[in-house]
Formats: sequence, C-alpha cells, structure tokens
Amino acid sequence: MNEAETRAEHIDPALKAAGWDVADGSRIRREYPITLGLIEGHGKRGKALTADYVLEYRNTKLAVVEAKAWDKPLTEGVGQAKDYAGKLEIRYTYATNGQGIYSIDMVTGSEGELTQYPTPDELWNLTFASTGSATAASAGSATGQSTGQHSETHFEEITEIKDAFGYMYILGCGDGSFYTGSTKNLRLRMEQHNTQAGARHTAARLPVTLIYYETFTRIDEAFAREEQVQGWSRAKKIALINGSIDLLKQLSRNMTVTSFWHPDGTPMSAQQFMEMLFGKLPEFFKNEEELRAVWSLPATRAKLLQGLAEKDFDHDQLAEMQKIIDAEKSDLFDVLAHVAYALPSLTREERAAKARVNITQRFNSKQQTFLDFVLAHYINLGVEELAQEKLSPLLKLKYHDSLPDAVADLGKPEEIGIIFAGFQKYLYQQQAMA
Repeated sequence: MNEAETRAEHIDPALKAAGWDVADGSRIRREYPITLGLIEGHGKRGKALTADYVLEYRNTKLAVVEAKAWDKPLTEGVGQAKDYAGKLEIRYTYATNGQGIYSIDMVTGSEGELTQYPTPDELWNLTFASTGSATAASAGSATGQSTGQHSETHFEEITEIKDAFGYMYILGCGDGSFYTGSTKNLRLRMEQHNTQAGARHTAARLPVTLIYYETFTRIDEAFAREEQVQGWSRAKKIALINGSIDLLKQLSRNMTVTSFWHPDGTPMSAQQFMEMLFGKLPEFFKNEEELRAVWSLPATRAKLLQGLAEKDFDHDQLAEMQKIIDAEKSDLFDVLAHVAYALPSLTREERAAKARVNITQRFNSKQQTFLDFVLAHYINLGVEELAQEKLSPLLKLKYHDSLPDAVADLGKPEEIGIIFAGFQKYLYQQQAMA
C-alpha cells in the first residue's frame, strides 16, 4: 500500500474519527505549503516544501501530521515532522504510517506512541494549558537583568525603571508590533518615543508601552544585546518577555522560522508571504538598477523599509525570509533581490570584500580604518549597522566616546556623514560580468 492509499484508507479516517473536519471550527489542511522551492536557474524553482497535513482549530494551527506508506517504519517521518513543526512554530507534531501514531511535543521534547489522535478541544487544551502570567527572570546576557510581569497574550506596562548605565528594551506598539531598542536613559527614551521623536517605527504606531527591559553596566553591552534580540522571531521575543526560559531555548533549537502574518492578524505561510511581497515590490522600485540605487543610501533605504513595514512587510519578517532562502549571512537587500529578480545571494563578508577595493582607492588611510570598523559591524550584525542613526554610536564605539578625536581623524561632522553614506554604494554595485 503506497502513501496515497495509506492516507486515504487509514490516516484520513483516523483524523475524522477524532473530530477533525467534523467539529465546528476544525479543519484539515492537506499539502500545506511551507517554503518555496529552491531556485534552479532562469527564475524557475524546484518543488516546494509541503506538510502532508496541518490541523487547524479556531483559526489556529495546532499540529503537523507527516504521513508515510503502510509498510514504512512508524518513525520514518519523525525528522520531517519535527522540521515542519519547527518552521511553522507549531507545538505538536505527529508521524504516522497508518498503523500507529507517533507524537512529539516540540516544547517539552516528550515523544511516544498514541492509540488515537487528540480531538480538536483536547489538542487546543494541550497547546494552551500553560498559557498565563509569568514573572520575567534573568535571560540572555550574564550582565543583563530583566524586569516585568506579563502573559503571553497581554503585556502589562512597566512603569518603574531601575537606574543603570545601559538598557535594552522592548516596546509594545499600538498596532500590536514590537520595537526593540537600546539607550543610556530609558526614561527619556520613553518620552521621546511617545512624542514621535524616538524612531520612525514607533512614531507611526502610537501609543507605545514599555513591556520589557534589561539593564547593563555598559552601553555597548546593551547595544549588542539589542542587535541580538532585534533579529529574533516574534515567538522568541514573547518567550523572553514572559520569562519562559525553557520555551526560549526550545524555540532557539527547533523553531528557526516564525509564522508570517496577514494585515488582518491571521497567519500565512512563507510562500504566501513571498507571493504578497512579490506583488507589492513594483510599488517601491521599477527594476534591479533602481533597487540597488535606493538601497545604496541610508536615507532612501530607510524610506523603503518604512514603506514596506507600512505594507506589513516589517524587519522581523524580512529577516525570517533570510533564513528561508538560506541567506542569514547576507543582506536584506538579497531578500528583495531574490524575491523580485531571483538573484543569487552574496554574503555580507563577500560584499564587504568587494567594497574594500573601491574604499582603498577613494578614501585616505584614517577614513579606511573607520570604514573597516563599520564593515566589521555590518558583517557581524547586518545592514542595520549602516543606518544613518547608527553613525554616532559607531563613532563613539570606535573613538571611545571621544567625538573630537573622530573629527580630528575624519573631518567635520557633515564630512563624516558624507563618508559614511557615500561608501555604501560600493556594497551594492552590480558586479561586471567576467
């Protein structure tokens, strides 16, 4: 009996016997798309990655079922079941050959055989039984301390802020999104955010509330922690806010790709997200040349990212798309170029190496030293290090808080700004054909 016959004659009936596609609000989604196929050349893609079944209840994905043929071992599909659940950020996943059911809890790591599938209500209760308020505990950096009391679905505002030399913080924005930042003065920074003077993201999403922060003895440590947390998925940030350390560790191991979200708040697959992004990109640039030009300047790049965020393609989702296309060491530019024009990705290190050829020809030795420092941050942390607002923190880090030393080496502030913005075009120039 092949897999299709096994599904039709044994797996489908077993799922229906448990109430799936029978109970109100339950649904079996077959051949559920997870990622697009790999690019094989000329813009064509290979076979997409799909899950055999995804079980939904109350518009929420609760489980993956990976099916194998009747004569295959029961655990044949365990690896795929775990992989798909991780990519979809679903807690429960099952492998089956029609003869038995092998269950995996992605959070606790418990595994074992079942005699029947859980009903929709049973699986709902299993998934959300532990949801509730939690006291945040120390997480992440050994020098950082976290503060706050929250639940997974509601985040209480923190009103008392401890004194410290540096802070990494997370804000809850008016549209439900998160904003992650770092600062020396969190009280002042909160005032700035709520008067539209903090950041473009928060200015367009007022009101914002402080829902989590960590304290540090040095601002550069807070800055590094911000860069780390900024790249996390929404699920990992929620686990951090809640102080759910075990869940945070599990998400780091297994759930490497977050869900994507429609503007109405409902989840969508990575394929749907990519298709939506593909449809919107012509609103922002007409061709590859224009994309390179826009991305080459901090101001126009920031405007593009802001526009994409307003269309519900925010930084976190683009960063997750990097993982899906195996471009985590690349630039967000590569995500857009991949989606729009099926271009191959370059790592940030490769881009920096190509840019250094032009830098050595066009900048003096002291300017080159500073730009090498900037490129090192770009390689390690990403294109966010090239934003105009990062120039001052980078100068302070490089020159140990002595801006007069920076001016002595690099010139007047406006000249430094021109150097910082001007060199970036060399990262994104189209390479000449060999």
